[in-house]
Amino acid sequence: MLTKIFTLLFFLSINYAYSTSPSLSDYGNNSKNILSANIIKKKDKKLNGWYLTGNYGIYQANKHSAKFYNGKESNPNKLSYVFNNQYWYQKIVDEMMDKVNRDSFKIAQLPLDMKYGLSMFVGFSARYFYERNWALNLQFNHTKLQTADIFRLQVFPPFTGEVESYVDCKIRGVETRTTIDIGMIYTFNPKEDFTPFVEFGFNINNTLVKESRINIFDEEYNLVDVYGHPYVPNVALTEYDIRQGGIGFGGFGGGGIRYVFNKLFAAELAGTLYYKSINLDIYNKHTLHGSFMLRLVISPFFAFSKQDENVK
Repeated sequence: MLTKIFTLLFFLSINYAYSTSPSLSDYGNNSKNILSANIIKKKDKKLNGWYLTGNYGIYQANKHSAKFYNGKESNPNKLSYVFNNQYWYQKIVDEMMDKVNRDSFKIAQLPLDMKYGLSMFVGFSARYFYERNWALNLQFNHTKLQTADIFRLQVFPPFTGEVESYVDCKIRGVETRTTIDIGMIYTFNPKEDFTPFVEFGFNINNTLVKESRINIFDEEYNLVDVYGHPYVPNVALTEYDIRQGGIGFGGFGGGGIRYVFNKLFAAELAGTLYYKSINLDIYNKHTLHGSFMLRLVISPFFAFSKQDENVK
């Protein structure tokens, strides 16, 4: 739905931009008037004042903080939380007997390389062009990250013909990450239609853990202790809303190319590199992250532009 809305707005803006751009015939037919028209056109298309942007792109998170979900004993959400519960353990034994005809096992291997997949990065920003080359920019973007891998259970006795036998089980994590960028944008050749720019500044991010779970065959188990005490079946238990994650800080730098349709509309392709901390327990060191996005730049005076033209 967001993709369709963004695409519709983008093409509507292009159509409006070209429909409101002045024709060279308005300036006369001789070469002198044509030259003057081009100069006026470029001056009119220079961005200045306040603008809003709609952002749509992709985000690649550093894999370091994905280790938060690997079930390690030193992590808040550990495999032992499930396997040390007598009721869940018996349920796992029953599943093992039903699926592989084994009732003895141990955790043999934790995930080796948990990492995040590419995620959608959407948001908006407000910026102020206070000088021909410089703008202040406040940007908000949001993404949902997922990571998945396997851990291994060694079963006893081994399957026929094998020295050691293992069962692979899924482990996964889901989190949301909100990014706030406070920075500056420098535009090269601001009077040109196509113009490069660079941006840099300070980053604040907020990470919230949504899921940390494992699957053993068809059964799913939550690694987050939402009860505050050992799980007991057939007993009314209160599930608490456990907040994991928090605020991280860092910086960013990047750049891109902008095409200016007129003083009301522009479109940008931008790449950004972040160096920031992600507040997930012990996995909070500063690491590199990246994003690439399309930004639609719109003047807040767009709604009044046609009305103003009619008054004139």
